[in-house]
Amino acid sequence: FLAYLDYLVPRRCHLLPLPCNRRLTSCLTEKDVDAILDNAHWEFEHLFRDGDHAEAFTRATTGPFLAELRDSVFRHAKAASERGRAKPPRYNDGSEDLRNSAFELYSTHEETIAALLGAFKAKYVHVPPYSSNIVVELWRDPAGAGEPGGYDEFFIRILYNGEIVEVPWCDLNACPVEWVWQYTKPLIPDDVEAECGTKYFKGDSGDGDFDEFDDFDDGAIDPDVDADPAAGFAA
Repeated sequence: FLAYLDYLVPRRCHLLPLPCNRRLTSCLTEKDVDAILDNAHWEFEHLFRDGDHAEAFTRATTGPFLAELRDSVFRHAKAASERGRAKPPRYNDGSEDLRNSAFELYSTHEETIAALLGAFKAKYVHVPPYSSNIVVELWRDPAGAGEPGGYDEFFIRILYNGEIVEVPWCDLNACPVEWVWQYTKPLIPDDVEAECGTKYFKGDSGDGDFDEFDDFDDGAIDPDVDADPAAGFAA
């Protein structure tokens, strides 16, 4: 149904006539477009969250990006814990190592956004409207409760189009990073090539760089603290 929406939604948004048959004897109606949109919403919910094979589909399609996002979050948390605040390291020529930048921007399609929301088991997994975005923020408790190099003082906030994402497993207004890691762990394939039967480029992220985080303690972080943002991520 998404293929139909790519053709119909622009017409609706720009108040253009809906398509008709060649003889112009029959045309789509606004009711038809609503029905197609409703079916597309159901299709996304079933494919990315509710279907019997949704988790396997997520592992194969969204898992590598979840690994990259996870690695980036913990890399920034580690840097912030060791230095007090995340600062991107620089090469000898003075340029910044963008793998440790304070802000990362990913360009996506609607399927990518819906798949990420589905992976998180978000309450709403619909066809994203134009200009949709997901923002993942890394925050730190300024009291510095954690040990140097630890992660219990960090938590994340995830927003979709400016609103906190509602999920059943954590409050994503302030969710401890350990909880996020434990939740996403089953969704990240150990070997993408083996599971998908294809080759996958393995860069600096998503290839097991942070296996040391397997054994997290479930220590909760009090969200009612005055926190400083450590880094921001956007998709």
